[in-house]
Amino acid sequence: LLEDVLRHVGRTGCTYLTVHSSGDYISNPIIDCVVDLDAFLPQQLAVLDIESSALFTDDISPWLVGCLHVNPRLEVLRISRTGVSSHTWFRLFSTVSFPMLREFHVEGIGLHCLAQFASRHPSIEEIDLDGLVLDAGSSTVPFALPSLRSIIGEGRALAAFFELLAEDNDRLTNVSFQGDYANDGSASFDTLAHLEALRRLSNVQSGTALRGLSFLFPS
Repeated sequence: LLEDVLRHVGRTGCTYLTVHSSGDYISNPIIDCVVDLDAFLPQQLAVLDIESSALFTDDISPWLVGCLHVNPRLEVLRISRTGVSSHTWFRLFSTVSFPMLREFHVEGIGLHCLAQFASRHPSIEEIDLDGLVLDAGSSTVPFALPSLRSIIGEGRALAAFFELLAEDNDRLTNVSFQGDYANDGSASFDTLAHLEALRRLSNVQSGTALRGLSFLFPS
């Protein structure tokens, strides 16, 4: 059972943790009370890769939130299949910081939250916008990512991201366009969104030629 694994992983001293699972593995709370939490947390993580709604159940989510708070040396953070709202991500990511972060993907995060988070993490080199919630408003401020080398996302997400990204990104060399999806979940190709993303990409480029420009569309 997943909760049995998580009870012991904090004692292993691991630096790379991947959890890909489903909610079927959950049957009991991982902790009996909040005061027990620290005993179960890995505190030397460089990579945290989560693809599991199971870690966001009421019983287990304190473990994951605790991991984010006690691992400021994270270099890679990937979280998907969570079912977590953008409001929840905003509250969480307002309270954590990872000065060494290089790769970032959190499904369901809002662009407003991402902009604030990115402005505090100029070390980010690779970012995946899959699952980005386009909630930017008048209070969303532009940000700079001077180390950004690679980005992937659908046309609408990329266009919105590039609109807020500061100019003169001389390290950005790889951009991948994913397929877009209509409101009913069906595959679609938003021509205007992709053209707008390309236009805004040209604005943030500072003369460095792209090594890779990919278009990955569902068949």
